[in-house]
Amino acid sequence: MPDPCIAMFPPIAEMIYLKTLAVSILNSFNSYRLQLGHLPVACGPLEFENRSLERAREIFKTSHQEVAMFHFLKTFNSFNHYSMVAYPVGIHQDYFKHGKESLENKILFCLNPNFHHSIGRGGCIVGKSFVYALLDW
Repeated sequence: MPDPCIAMFPPIAEMIYLKTLAVSILNSFNSYRLQLGHLPVACGPLEFENRSLERAREIFKTSHQEVAMFHFLKTFNSFNHYSMVAYPVGIHQDYFKHGKESLENKILFCLNPNFHHSIGRGGCIVGKSFVYALLDW
């Protein structure tokens, strides 16, 4: 995802930020599970996401206050890959480059059916618009 999209499109910035929150919540959840003697969840993805989050926090601390949050999101975003999905995805096997696991995040967009004929995932709860998913992983 190009860096200007973070500044130009608030839903993209929010999507990135919400993923950082999900990582933090899962870390807290795993601490709680360990206290109860249970196994942690999502260990592989969290290992890589925590590295990305730590790097983003380092950049945040060294950035000027006016642009610190943008640099935080930009840095965290730089560790992710994106794809746009226009069709429902069935059973498939994900391939992670260099074995890097990731938490998949997505945002759905509902577009006017006149945008392009018969392309879209369907599933819009409002009218007959088509739904497209932007995935990061």
